[in-house]
Amino acid sequence: MPVILSDSDIRSRIAAENDGDLAEPVRLLPQAGGAKDPARSNHEFAAKLRVGEVSPEQIGTAVSWKGFIQSGKARLWVTRETYAGPEIRQGDLIVALSRDGEPVWTVEMANDRNKSRIICELSEA
Repeated sequence: MPVILSDSDIRSRIAAENDGDLAEPVRLLPQAGGAKDPARSNHEFAAKLRVGEVSPEQIGTAVSWKGFIQSGKARLWVTRETYAGPEIRQGDLIVALSRDGEPVWTVEMANDRNKSRIICELSEA
């Protein structure tokens, strides 16, 4: 007899597969009041990090000017099923370990209401 999965189970499996293919190593540096949070430890994990997908800013006023710069915004999608670290909070830092220079972002918002993912809005630190 076939096993029927719930919508939640299906979403979790899809998120885990998708994120597994697109994820990169990152490090969470918990912060409290602008300094390291002694109650929460650093945590390395894999998550989907996309930079520049949040409203690029146009530079220049000429209509023919096509240059854009990214506003330093990014999004991080963390698969709930595989994340075993401390709670991600506003003000925490995220380090992209596999990118040149290991850039750092600040967590502006962490939405944990999604059933399969924790979705974080990031800005340049």
